[in-house]
This record gives sequence, C-alpha cells and structure tokens, in this order.
Amino acid sequence: DTGYIDDSKVKYVFEKTGVIFHEVDKFPDEKVVECNLDWDKRMDSMQQHCGEHILSGIIYREYKGVNKGFHLGEDYVTIDIDIENISEEMKDNIEMLSNLAIYENNPVKTVIADSKDKASKYNLRKEVMVEDNIRVVTIENTDAVACCGTHPKKTGEVGIIKILKIEKNKGMSRIYFKCGKRAFEDYRLKHDLIGKMNGIYSANEKNLMEKIQSERVKYEDIRENYRKMKTMLIDSWVEDRKDFQCPIIHETEHFDSGDFKNLCKKMSDKGFSYEMLIYSKVDFSLIACNFVKENINWGQLFKENIGKYNGAGGGNKNMAQGKFKSYDELLDFVNYISQLLTQE
Repeated sequence: DTGYIDDSKVKYVFEKTGVIFHEVDKFPDEKVVECNLDWDKRMDSMQQHCGEHILSGIIYREYKGVNKGFHLGEDYVTIDIDIENISEEMKDNIEMLSNLAIYENNPVKTVIADSKDKASKYNLRKEVMVEDNIRVVTIENTDAVACCGTHPKKTGEVGIIKILKIEKNKGMSRIYFKCGKRAFEDYRLKHDLIGKMNGIYSANEKNLMEKIQSERVKYEDIRENYRKMKTMLIDSWVEDRKDFQCPIIHETEHFDSGDFKNLCKKMSDKGFSYEMLIYSKVDFSLIACNFVKENINWGQLFKENIGKYNGAGGGNKNMAQGKFKSYDELLDFVNYISQLLTQE
C-alpha cells in the first residue's frame, strides 16, 4: 500500500527485521499524524490478487494444475501453472468458470490456523510453508490457500477476469490476465481500436479479419510489382553509367538505403572501375563504393568522420553506408566526400 501520512506522500513500504518502514517524500511535521490509504491502488491490488485466487482455484479444481509462480505487475498479472499444454478449449473453460465464480458473489473469508494440521482441514491447493499463525483465505467452491495478501469482501468486487494469452515457460504454462478495472480499461482500448479499424476497412466485427486478409493480399501484389519496377529502374540506372570513367556523385529521389547495396552489386558485376557516391533525398542516406583496386578506404573514412556531421554508419574498404537526421547534414558530409574525390 501507499498513500499519505499527513501531507507526506508514501512512496514505498517495506518490512525489515520485524519493523515496517514507510519511505516518504518528506518527514511529517507532527508526532501524531493522519494516515490516508491510496484506495485506488489498494482496490486494484485486491482485484488482481483475488482474481489470481479465483483463476488458480478453478485451474486446480478442474485440471489439478498448481500455481507455481505469481507476479503482479503495473500493467498485467501472470501465474505459472504446472501444466505444460493448456488448450484453447481449456483456456475458454477456465475463463468462463472463473467469471461465474465472480458472479456468484461469494464471501472471501479469512481465518487464522495455529498449526499445519488445522490449516490442512481447509483442503488447501498448495502446501503450507510455515508452522503456525497460518492465514487461510477461502472462497466457497472455488479456492482455499494460505495467503497474507489483501482481498475484497466478496468475489463480485473483482468485476471480471480476462485471460490475455498463455505462453509455454520452462515446462509450464504462463497465463497473462487482467482483472476488474484493468480488464475494463483493456476492453475499452481494444474496442476503440477495433472501431477505428472497422472505419478504415469499411468493416464490422464479423468481417473485419476477412477484410484485413483481402487487403493483405492486395498489399503483397503491390509490393511484388513495386519490387520488380525498382529492379528495372536500378538496371536502367546502372546501364546508363556503364561508360563512365570518373567518380560518380549522384543525388537520387528514387532510391533509398534499402536499394543501395543491390545497386552497387549490379555495378560491380558489370566490372565498373571507378568510385561512386550516391545520396538519397528519400531517407537522408548515402553509399560510397570503390570499384578500383587501390584507392580510398571508405569504411575507415566513414568511421573517422561521419560522426562529425551527426551521421552514423560504417563499412569496409570498398563500400560504406551512412544515414543522417537531416538533409542539410547529409549534404555537408557529401560535400566533404566530394572534395576528397575531386582531389584524387
């Protein structure tokens, strides 16, 4: 829990050698203070924690799976269940039965047992690790386990349990889920997202995936045609420069960093014997190629100088690439390289 001690904000609470410490942003002025609990945080914690009890209890009751790990994070909750494979059918059944347990609005009861024997009478789903002063939390027809956490008075206060996904983890199944207000906010976010996607694809919830798949097929066709056209453009560009015998310094509005290596490879395959510098207005990138046996070491030159122009990149002796945040920074570096080439 966190909250306030008078007007001092409690940032963290911990226990050490039997003493409870409250870390605050400033020390309270008075010796007698008023403590105020952050109820939103407490309620969220109770919803997630009690939801974990319900989920774990249902899994144990239906499939004899034991909860071997629990993590309550800022965004979602996870439990590790010692069942290696939880099918979709099992997941749906677990989720449905867990929410039915919430709707029954059964009391969440807490008792203190002074021995393991007395605690075991509650048919606990997990072995007790302490000898006495055992706090047992029970939910009728759902769960019974030793626990020292905070819980609501009734299961109805949990609101809802929603399983987000299940992953395999070290021979077990890790279940990600949200409860209560977290689950509601998650639903609202995804509902709004689906509504926007329905608008984009002129669809509804029933045919949205069909529309997305149809658009995906069209996209792949366009992508393939684009790739073929880009290849033809590169081939044409290379062919137009086959008779050049001096350094090429060229600005392009058609090629980007993803095209450069293919372009240089085609030029190398045709036996070009000069240096080339191509820079792109599309993504502020450039490439330098050396088709001469003895000349500038482009990789070393980029490594030693490109950072001075707020760029990043590198390469080897014969080829180096770089990228810049702005067109002006790209041009400054191009001018620097151009001077080196003309000096040659």
